[in-house]
Amino acid sequence: MKPQPVLNYSTPQSLDASIQRACRHNGCGGEMVIGGKDFVRLTDPFVSVAGTLHCARCLRTDWLASFHWADTGEDLVSYRTRVRKAAPAALKIWSAAQLVVIVSFDLIGIIIGAFFGVITGTHAGGVFGAVVGFVLAVGLGPLILWPISRMLRADFRRYL
Repeated sequence: MKPQPVLNYSTPQSLDASIQRACRHNGCGGEMVIGGKDFVRLTDPFVSVAGTLHCARCLRTDWLASFHWADTGEDLVSYRTRVRKAAPAALKIWSAAQLVVIVSFDLIGIIIGAFFGVITGTHAGGVFGAVVGFVLAVGLGPLILWPISRMLRADFRRYL
């Protein structure tokens, strides 16, 4: 049985940077060791990695499915899918809730803009609403989401 991801309340800077793992690129057969912040991002299935990885051996960028862990042979897409399925329910719910919060802020901005447009009788309401939605989503959103995200942080690097 595989170990479950462990919730920890540490900052990324305090995570043990010595934890690393070798992966192999199917395209060239080259093996590279991934560690530090890159390893933290790659092993966390709730962090977007754009679906690609850069091979340090052949210097090509390829899909995650073209890379596998050297020790187990599991490709990185399967690994991230497996870890995400095994993650605590709180992390899965929070991952979806963050998007809802951001979209809600955007909708609030649209409503404010529409209201402003009706009151002033101009089309400037749409622009005003877009600006308000952007400020809420990008400015206020992280201030609300960040503390909760830090509380629910999980260290997926040891989940092999």
